[in-house]
Amino acid sequence: MSVEIPPEVEETDEWLFNKIADKVKATFNVPISDEQIRTAIHLPLSESDIMLMYYHQDEYCVKCGNCCRVAAPISCEKEHFRKIAKSLNLSYKKLKKRVGARTVNGVVKMLGAPCHFLEGKNHCSIYELRPLVCIMYPMGKSILTVVQSNRIFLVKDCPAQISLIENVMETKILVELMKEAGVKIPSVYSEEEIKYIQSLDTVGRMRYFGQQMKNMKRRLRVRS
Repeated sequence: MSVEIPPEVEETDEWLFNKIADKVKATFNVPISDEQIRTAIHLPLSESDIMLMYYHQDEYCVKCGNCCRVAAPISCEKEHFRKIAKSLNLSYKKLKKRVGARTVNGVVKMLGAPCHFLEGKNHCSIYELRPLVCIMYPMGKSILTVVQSNRIFLVKDCPAQISLIENVMETKILVELMKEAGVKIPSVYSEEEIKYIQSLDTVGRMRYFGQQMKNMKRRLRVRS
């Protein structure tokens, strides 16, 4: 499945509306108008939206392997690359040569596509040690664009992202319906947490949200 992304923002918004409208409407037991969905698409994305999408990305992943074929170069920190080499019983230099990697400012960039670690039926041979960029896909690029412009970055060739966006739009519409009904919406973060999050760089935010989701999963397991 390949996602064609129109060049203009307005066209992208309409393309996105056409993709998600019917599914979003079917989620609610009250009528949802086209205007409500278009409004949700234009609402700024928050950190909690990103947490929601990050939390669900593995759930909606169809294991198509497209990310391993198109998201080149794949990068990781030098120390992480050493761990990968050790797990494969290879020296750092030998693995670097094998995957055609080069180091730029302490970051190892593995050139070429598909990924050298992609095997068989979309199997990752280093899955437990896959780089952060792989763990975060497709949300890594979205986090960058959200921080910069509060826009969703539509990742080409990722079937899971439409489901992720549907999830966020449904949540935004639900929140607006609750507000209209006079229901008070509690803040996700305290003022201290917000200040701390704002002080982090992009990678720091990614790690913070990742830890938040791990904690949430742990609490859910305890409650169940």
